[in-house]
Amino acid sequence: MVQSEIIVRILIFGTLGMAILAGAVILFVINYQKKLLQQKNDLQELEIQFQKALFQSTLRSQESERQRIAQDLHDDLAGDLSALKLMLNRIPKYLKNEEMLGEITHSSKEMVIQAIDKVQHIARDLMPPTLEKLGLGVSLNELTQRLNHATETKIQFTEEEGPISLTHETQLNLYRISQELIQNALKYAEADQIDVMMSKQPFTLAIEDNGRGFDLEAEKRKPIQSGGIGLKSIETRLKMVGAQLEMHSKIGVGTHAKITLQPAHV
Repeated sequence: MVQSEIIVRILIFGTLGMAILAGAVILFVINYQKKLLQQKNDLQELEIQFQKALFQSTLRSQESERQRIAQDLHDDLAGDLSALKLMLNRIPKYLKNEEMLGEITHSSKEMVIQAIDKVQHIARDLMPPTLEKLGLGVSLNELTQRLNHATETKIQFTEEEGPISLTHETQLNLYRISQELIQNALKYAEADQIDVMMSKQPFTLAIEDNGRGFDLEAEKRKPIQSGGIGLKSIETRLKMVGAQLEMHSKIGVGTHAKITLQPAHV
């Protein structure tokens, strides 16, 4: 009888122990699943925030481009056209004065030529004609030469020989990224030397300067609204073409940026 009670007790305690162990395992699995779900939700939230930041950056970049174009039209073209209008308004007054009429005609012609040059300059900034006709390398070379004449900074472009096959969209985005990085170096770095180097096997595009450099991590933490050097805008274009950006910068040393295009996008 005593032995039977012992067996029963063992069975009861064993069953309770197994139940407790099973309960602990179930609780562990439930908590683990909750943590996995929470991590998944956190990752989704981060992705949503990142996509939102990219979208805001795209809108901000477009708005900035519109403002720049409007400013160029107002400052450069509108003034020339207003002066041309005033010049043409003088014609009726001097219809019988051939000498004065000749001067007005000559001045008006010069103003028209100047206005056409400015329109072409604005159009070239928006969509370089050489990009579609002759490709990225020629367009970047043209860009650096134009900036060399416009600034005191020495900008040098070198290109590895050999053909590349890139879609027009990819070339345009790489051109815009290069523009952004070069403008950053001109505007913020106070550099006197900027080198732009394009290699093709594999495809890489490197831009480096000997300027004052900056705190890269601090710049990445800046919100979209704060402006800065446009890294979010660059990230947007990089994602569009499937490219990666390696950037190294140190205060007092300069900045090196290297864009690598994934094989699938070349």
